[in-house]
Amino acid sequence: MRLIRSLPVIVLTLCGVAGARPGTASPSPPTPGRADFSGTWQLNEEQSTRVADILGKDGMVPSGETAGGRGESAGRRGGGRGGSSGGSGLGDSAYQLLEDERRLVVADEGETVRITRVGGKKRVLYPDGEERELDDGEGPAAVTAKRKGASGERIMVSSKWPTGRSASETWELLSSPRRLLVTTKVSSRKSFTVKRLYDPAP
Repeated sequence: MRLIRSLPVIVLTLCGVAGARPGTASPSPPTPGRADFSGTWQLNEEQSTRVADILGKDGMVPSGETAGGRGESAGRRGGGRGGSSGGSGLGDSAYQLLEDERRLVVADEGETVRITRVGGKKRVLYPDGEERELDDGEGPAAVTAKRKGASGERIMVSSKWPTGRSASETWELLSSPRRLLVTTKVSSRKSFTVKRLYDPAP
C-alpha cells in the first residue's frame, strides 16, 4: 500500500499551471481507442437518484427538507460533518460520496483521472488496480481503482476506511448519446445506493 497525500497534488495540477513543476512531464495524450472520460458534466436530475429521498427515509434529513438543493449539499443539511450522520453511522468521508453533485469537471489523463466537484472539491483516481492510501483532507482510506471493459469505458473504485465503512463506485461512459453514469454504494450500519446520470454540459 502506498501513502499518497493527494490534495496538494490535485491543487497544483488542476489550478493550473498546466501541471508544470520543473522536471514534471506533461500529461500524455489519450490512448487511441481508449474511452476518455474528460469533459464538463451536468447532472440529469430527472434520471438520477434523489439523495434526499433516500436519506429522509433513514431520518438523516428532517421530513419536508430538501437536502441537496441547489447550491447546498445533503450532507450539510442532513446532520453532518464529522462523525456519524443520523442513524446511518456514515462518517463524513464516506458520506461525501452521497452528496448531490450537480456538475463535474473530469480530466482523464490515462494514468490519472482528475475530478473537480461542486464548490471546488478535487479528487484524483489512479485506475491501475493498485491499492493506495489516499488522504484528501477528510481522513485516509484504502482506495483501488481499475479500468474495465473493452475500451476502458468503466472505472471501478473501491474505498475502505479504518472504521469499517466502505464504498464502491462505478464510473461508466455511455455512448449514443455520450453520457456519464456514476453508481455509488456506501456501506456502514446501513447501505445506500445512488445512481447519477450526467449529460455533457452545454
